[in-house]
Amino acid sequence: MDWDVIISGAGLGGLCAASGLSQAGCRVLVLERDETPFSRKQGYRININSVGNTALRECLPPAHYALYQNVSHNQLDPSVDIFSPDLKQILHRTADVPEGGPPPAAIDRSMLRAILLDAVPNVRFSAPVVDTIQQSSEVEIEIGDGTKLTCRLLIAADGASSQLRRKLLPGHDPQPLGTIAIYGKTLLDTSALTWLPTGVLQQRFVGVTDGGGTTLALGAWHPRRNPSAAAAAFVASLRLPDIKPYVMWVLMVSSEAAPHPDSSADELHGFALQAIQHWAPAATQFVRDADVEATFRITLRAVPSVPDWPTGRITFLGDAVHAMSPAGGEGANTAMADAASLVAAFRTQGSDGIALYEDQMRKRARAALNRSAAYSQPARTEGTSHV
Repeated sequence: MDWDVIISGAGLGGLCAASGLSQAGCRVLVLERDETPFSRKQGYRININSVGNTALRECLPPAHYALYQNVSHNQLDPSVDIFSPDLKQILHRTADVPEGGPPPAAIDRSMLRAILLDAVPNVRFSAPVVDTIQQSSEVEIEIGDGTKLTCRLLIAADGASSQLRRKLLPGHDPQPLGTIAIYGKTLLDTSALTWLPTGVLQQRFVGVTDGGGTTLALGAWHPRRNPSAAAAAFVASLRLPDIKPYVMWVLMVSSEAAPHPDSSADELHGFALQAIQHWAPAATQFVRDADVEATFRITLRAVPSVPDWPTGRITFLGDAVHAMSPAGGEGANTAMADAASLVAAFRTQGSDGIALYEDQMRKRARAALNRSAAYSQPARTEGTSHV
C-alpha cells in the first residue's frame, strides 16, 4: 500500500490533519488541485477561537505551534464593539481572557498556511483527485495526470466545491445565503490612529452596521513579533510570506444589491465606497485607503444540513461536507477541530476510529452551522460581533 492516509485538499483543515497524523507516525500524502498555495484568493485575516487554537496545539509540532502564536495578532482586548454609521455604540461584548497566556487571536491566513505546509512532509500541488474505488481494505485513487495511488484512508478535505462530495454524496451542495462579502485590506499606519482605528488595532473586531442590510467589519493583523525574527527563532528553515501589518475590511450586503460576480477589483472597491459614502469618515477610512487590487468578493454559502453516510475508507472534513459562512472564522476553526478529532480517533483506534470521528464531527458541525447562520445576516448587530 502506498500511503496510510491520503488527504484531498491542502486547506487549513486538511493540512492540520496531515500534520497531526504525520506526528502520530502515519505515512500521509496531501493532494491539492490548485497549482500553488496562492492560486486563489481565500481571505486575509482569520480569527482563531479557542477550539481552533486547541486543534493547532494538538496537531502542530511544538516549534510550529509556538511560531503560529508569535505571528498572531497582538490583540490587547478580545472584546468586540459594534457602532452605527454615525459611530454611536450599539453593542459592546466582552470576552474572558484565559489564565496562563494570551487568548487566541487573529492570524494572516497565508501565514498560517505557510506554517502548516512546512509541518507536513508530503504535499503535491496540481494533483486533483479525479476518481476513487473504495474497497474493503483500501482506496484506489487516480489523480489528474493518470497516476494511481492506494491508501488505507482517504480524507476529503477539498472545500465547499468538493468533487468527492459531489460524487459520493450527491445533492448535498452548499446553497447561497443571500449575502455577499467584499473583502479588502489596507496597510496599517500605526503612527496615525484615531479612537476608532485604535479599537480596530487593539480589539478582536469592530463592526459598523446601518441595521438595514449593510455591515462593515474591521480587524487588524499586527503580529506579536516580526515574522522573520519569529521564524528564525522557532523554525529556522521556514521563510514566511513578507506581509506588512494591515487592516482587513469586509463589507457584507444582500445579494440583490451586490455588484456583478465578474466585477473587477476596482469596481468592487468603488461599490464598497458608494455603499458607505454617507457614513462617518472615521468609519470608512480603511476602505478609502485600501489596496484596491486586493479587493475581491465571495458569495456566502452553507449546507442546509450535515448528511449521514455509511462509514468506510473515505471520510470528510471541513467545508467539503459542512460548508458555512466564513464569518468569524467559524468554518476554518471547525475544520481544524475536525482535524484534531480525526487525529485523536485514528491515533487510538486506527481506521476503526473513523465512525467515532464522524459522529463527533457531525455534532460539532451542526452546532457551528447554527452559530454561523446568524453571522451571515448583515442587518443583525449581534451577529457581526463574531465576524
